[in-house]
Amino acid sequence: MKKVLHLRSSSGLYGPETQIVQLLILLWREGFQIEPLVLYRQRQGMALIHPLVEEVRKREMKAEQLDDTPKFSPKVVFHIVEKLKRERFSLIHTHGYKANILGGTAAKLAGVKGVATVHLHTETSYRLKLYKIIDLLALRFFPKIIAVSESLRQYLIAAGLPPKKVVTVHNAVDSRIFASGVSFHNYKTLKTRLGIGSHQHIVSVIGRLTSQKGHRYFLESAKRILEVLPETRFLVVGDGPLREELERLSLSLGIAQAVRFLGYRQDIATLMSMSDVIAMPSLREGLPYVLLEALALARPVVGTQVGGIPEVIKHGETGFLVPPKDSESLTEAIIQVLKNSEEAARLGERGRELISQEFNVETMVRKIAAVYAEVLSKVG
Repeated sequence: MKKVLHLRSSSGLYGPETQIVQLLILLWREGFQIEPLVLYRQRQGMALIHPLVEEVRKREMKAEQLDDTPKFSPKVVFHIVEKLKRERFSLIHTHGYKANILGGTAAKLAGVKGVATVHLHTETSYRLKLYKIIDLLALRFFPKIIAVSESLRQYLIAAGLPPKKVVTVHNAVDSRIFASGVSFHNYKTLKTRLGIGSHQHIVSVIGRLTSQKGHRYFLESAKRILEVLPETRFLVVGDGPLREELERLSLSLGIAQAVRFLGYRQDIATLMSMSDVIAMPSLREGLPYVLLEALALARPVVGTQVGGIPEVIKHGETGFLVPPKDSESLTEAIIQVLKNSEEAARLGERGRELISQEFNVETMVRKIAAVYAEVLSKVG
């Protein structure tokens, strides 16, 4: 059994963390023992134990968290080096720019091979642009790099990474496990708590409240939708640095009474299932788990033509695609779904079939295991 350390710098349970949890048991069957190490900077109001560590320990498996300093600390690198050596790991698999840089450095010092997964590069600030440049340099020292969508692979190659090093392994979701989190008997109670009637449509957007996710266009669209379907209600699920700004925007648009800001939630499957449409107005994406999860639950999705989204949504077949930063097109597509229940059901069912056939975890795990085997088989 080959031991693989998964390294992630993280503040919550998002797409990359979901992937790590899914890999735990399934990669064991392929001959790899997975252990997550989370770099976690606990801030006021945050959980003492990182949610990923909690999820892993619930399964009676090992996971560790390490205090994540604001800067790139040599102390963290040496801790990872010691862990790799002491516990005889064969491989380190990193997720995200900070993990790539620290984990890649530790791998070299420990004489352990590495694999990096790139989920997305964001450029919403000068600091993130700098991190992207440093990450692209660090990635050159990894024997193999996994991109979560083909569009992201092409981006990495255009940025100068050797094509032979970069492989596409699409994100995937275990439909059965995710659907098991749906609590139908809580629907009525949850709707009542949110002030939503049984006759009212629900449109949801799910993700961190950052500029990359395009929430402002969702809220502008909500204003337009209410002019046509005034009983519609909108759920903004997730937290992040733009929450106060977006709440102010909903007030200035005059739609605050129809919008619920729910913050970070663990009942995502239930919230998705009670939604009539899942909106994805993103400006940049790798391949978002929210998209795969929504389709796994047969929910109609309206998403933007960015990143890996068009690799999953075929316009008019498994959802609707609209241009980014275009609240008018977003509005038209959402209204079309809300007004046509038969079409909505058809889109949802085709989306569920697509996930089952092409974006299932078994395929993802086999491809990742093949990457591990290739890297470990190389001498030097």
